[in-house]
Amino acid sequence: MSGPVQHVRLQAHGLTARVDPLGAALAHLDADGRDLVLGYPEGEVRPAFSGSVLVPWPNRLGGGTYTVDATTYRTPSDDPDHDNAIHGLLDALVADVIEATHDRVRLRAVLPADERYPTALAVDVSYALEPGRLVAEVHVTNVGDRTAPYGVGTHPYLRAGDGPVDSWTLQLDAGEVAQLDGTGLPTGELDPVEGTLLDLREPRPLAGLELDHLLTGVSGRSGDSGGPDDSGGPDAVAVAEVRAADGRGVSISADASWARWWQVFTSDTVPGDRYRAGVAVEPMSCPGDAFRSGTDLVLLAPGEQHQVRWWISPLG
Repeated sequence: MSGPVQHVRLQAHGLTARVDPLGAALAHLDADGRDLVLGYPEGEVRPAFSGSVLVPWPNRLGGGTYTVDATTYRTPSDDPDHDNAIHGLLDALVADVIEATHDRVRLRAVLPADERYPTALAVDVSYALEPGRLVAEVHVTNVGDRTAPYGVGTHPYLRAGDGPVDSWTLQLDAGEVAQLDGTGLPTGELDPVEGTLLDLREPRPLAGLELDHLLTGVSGRSGDSGGPDDSGGPDAVAVAEVRAADGRGVSISADASWARWWQVFTSDTVPGDRYRAGVAVEPMSCPGDAFRSGTDLVLLAPGEQHQVRWWISPLG
């Protein structure tokens, strides 16, 4: 990469977005001038994975080392304090802009097979502005000749209003929290959130609450309408909402069929003016370290495809 990458601007239905081809990330989103995510300016390096698409794994990979079909792969650690590799490999690639209009963009990058990953993946990421929401889709194809271990997620920092997160509430219908070891990796044990400060099934004030937790057991709502759906059927939607005191805010939704794991992070270790300025709410297809544990890991054979979508909507 020789210099700053030009962002793609979208505007429609009272929404404005910017998409960064570096990592196909969502760099900005607002509704009638009200920020819905904590983004970053064009020409700056994306801070703290803001808006990143997490491919081919979300969250952490212990030691950056894993084994597939008796071959061991190693990716450099970008968490040197804990020797973890974080949030996949797409983040460092500049995606090609395949098509762009005033209200949608589609980008494509090819993740190569090398010492870090066993096969090549074609990654298509699209963003579209629709009435009342931005919709993102990730469509991945194994274009190589070996099995692809795979997971996907996204990493927006949601903004409910001006000021720090302490004046907001967070709601996420998740019934369990993963136990983590000292390096932030899941141990495989789950605890109920009932009776704890991690019970976000009703709006939880964030004042004084430090979150960097992995939640699961998510209850879905029915389709795009957001109504209750206790069936867990194929059209169920998982929803997280962040609201300010005036009731306005933002939600992120994802099809519950794939978004089984959610990381929530109140930016307590992010320095400078981004400290507690947004809540990272990250739907993921698998937990951290899934390349080694196998938990909810997708194995894509050569030629196989995998597709997910999520959307972000203003509230109030």
